[in-house]
Amino acid sequence: AHRVGQLPSVSPSLSPRALADGAHTRCAHPHGRRYGRLRQQVNRGEAKAQYRLANCYDRGDGVAQDYFEAARLYRLAADQGHVGAQFSHGICLRDGTGGTQDHAAAARLFRRA
Repeated sequence: AHRVGQLPSVSPSLSPRALADGAHTRCAHPHGRRYGRLRQQVNRGEAKAQYRLANCYDRGDGVAQDYFEAARLYRLAADQGHVGAQFSHGICLRDGTGGTQDHAAAARLFRRA
């Protein structure tokens, strides 16, 4: 249990929905065709692709680890209603990973997700 005004602790493990959205997918090398297709989808504003690529940057899977880029992509997908991205961006905001720590915004995202 947590106190009022305190953020709940959350497990970093992937939820079934996150797995279904491709969070577990290994990322392609940045100079490969799969990465190029994924980047094109991100540039078109596709939330699922934004979330998948954010996970790659978050873990450093196939790309150099970059928490700022991960948080940016999570935010883009979260703003489109992607539940996994809302949760992941909430973690970024809660921990201050990839930007400024903001517990109130994190709590709002956790409630939405």
